[in-house]
Amino acid sequence: MGPGSFGERIDVGHIDDVRLAIAKEGKPHYIAEARSYVVAFPADLAKGAIGDYPKDALPMLEAGVIVLYQRCTHLGCRVPWCATSGWFECPCHDAKFDQVGEHREGPAPRGLDLIESSIDDGHLVLDTGSILRGAPLGTNTTHQPPAGPFCV
Repeated sequence: MGPGSFGERIDVGHIDDVRLAIAKEGKPHYIAEARSYVVAFPADLAKGAIGDYPKDALPMLEAGVIVLYQRCTHLGCRVPWCATSGWFECPCHDAKFDQVGEHREGPAPRGLDLIESSIDDGHLVLDTGSILRGAPLGTNTTHQPPAGPFCV
């Protein structure tokens, strides 16, 4: 695939800079060429996520980040971030996912899928050719209620 194409490895930058951008902006860091969001994941909750998340995602959870694929697991619509609720909300069929992409409401069969990622030499690298299955229904690692009104 050509430059910037989905299906390749993308170096997002130094992991500390990515974490800082998320904290400073107070919202997920969108990576357009990866069609994904990098979000903060409470590293202290990573061990509790074993069994709910694919094993290939656990090193990233322990590093305090997770990379969510922007497509709804219901019918594939792009799921935007809602600043008022602090959740991801699908405008097509009203599926809602919390700050770490875990399913909260609506017809989606699981949480948002994940882009396989790693930290190589301090850099966050996404493998957009490898999509990991999102957390199953009922997963509630962070227990985050909506922060305010829903957008959808």
